[in-house]
Amino acid sequence: MAATAVGSASDKPTVFHDGQLRVNLPDGWSESKQNQGGSDSVGGWESSDRKTSFYVLRLRLGNQGDEMRAALERTVENFDRDENWQIQRIGQYRSITINGLPASYVQVDLELKAGKKTFPFVFHFAMVGAANSFFLLQGSSMKPIWKVREDELIRMIKSFEVLKED
Repeated sequence: MAATAVGSASDKPTVFHDGQLRVNLPDGWSESKQNQGGSDSVGGWESSDRKTSFYVLRLRLGNQGDEMRAALERTVENFDRDENWQIQRIGQYRSITINGLPASYVQVDLELKAGKKTFPFVFHFAMVGAANSFFLLQGSSMKPIWKVREDELIRMIKSFEVLKED
């Protein structure tokens, strides 16, 4: 993740999922209007131009021995299996720490197929390990990427905190 993406004074701490989680939202971001029904999404936001989004999904641990990297790899594989998405490039998987919690991170270039058209995206995925769950942080932006938007996604990932877990 870009080392240049430091916090911004205008980022607003936002508590969600019944007070259990927090992320700092950049100025101009609002709750997503996209339907995430049927998913494990516990929060979602989009930029003012609606070309960049950030979602937090909660994955209950089925097995305490489950590993974050394996869970993150399965997430990418699920995109590969989806006929609407085509993987263009998978970056290097890296172990990181987000506010004291272990995490696994990868950047993936994908194309969304809509009829005969394709729309290129860059996704930033971080799988964060907590006591009873993994949290998938999923930031995406349409290409061409605006550096300011990519920096916002990285700041949001770095700001993620688990305040309490049930």
